[in-house]
Amino acid sequence: MAIKIAGICPLYNVLSAQYPFVEAIITTLPLVDVLFVNDGGSTDGTLQVLQRMAKRWPKIVITRIKQEKSGLWESMDHVLMSLINNECQGYDWIIEVQADEYFHPRLYQATLDEIKRAHEGGYNSIRQPILTIYRWSNQDTYVYRNVRIFRNMPNIVSRWGGDCFFFEGLPEYREGFTAHNLPPELDSNVLRHHLKDCFSRDRLLQAKGHAEFLATEHPNRRAMYERMKGCTYLWNVPPKEEIQIHPEVPEIFHGLVGLKDYVVREELFEM
Repeated sequence: MAIKIAGICPLYNVLSAQYPFVEAIITTLPLVDVLFVNDGGSTDGTLQVLQRMAKRWPKIVITRIKQEKSGLWESMDHVLMSLINNECQGYDWIIEVQADEYFHPRLYQATLDEIKRAHEGGYNSIRQPILTIYRWSNQDTYVYRNVRIFRNMPNIVSRWGGDCFFFEGLPEYREGFTAHNLPPELDSNVLRHHLKDCFSRDRLLQAKGHAEFLATEHPNRRAMYERMKGCTYLWNVPPKEEIQIHPEVPEIFHGLVGLKDYVVREELFEM
């Protein structure tokens, strides 16, 4: 019997915050049977883009669970938990999708093979290395190992806006790794990718969203936003021909390279 996989993706005003969310969603679609994308009450055009996407790609199902200002990402966690408990019934595995992450097309089959191996081997989650790419060219020297893919089971809890899935009643951290605790975990070497600092103001705008809406009680997020208000944190984006695109950036993103601001490109809807 085929393994049924659902994706879950909570979004709120990601268009104005310059997240490459359209590409993040498109690059996940080959891995899932359905992708539940929640718009939390966006006022910047995000919902309208998602509605166009749902017409173009029938795997996308839009939900509209309202997000409210929260102290430590509780509003995102509420959405994730609602999607898991109410929308994902009947699906075997779940993939969490974040607006600045993607699955590289060359790794689609390897990712599906890992899900099959975890499913048949009795694992409850897959802990993957995540490669962060900055400004289209540079990669982070530290590779995190996070859980974005997990078996659909009762008692799963989300904290930190999807950056910590764990079983209620069990310790929340695995020693030597980042947050998440859904044992037994399959330690995978199949990469997942994360983009950062690719537009002139994305880091500033995303920090603002964290400090003023998603995580208002997190002191580090507020301090980070205050530091970023200075122009030294704005990237003077060079022309595309001067940017050496990292080999792990897939073709679908190349049309964004060299742009000062994120835009939804019409050609994506013609794919």
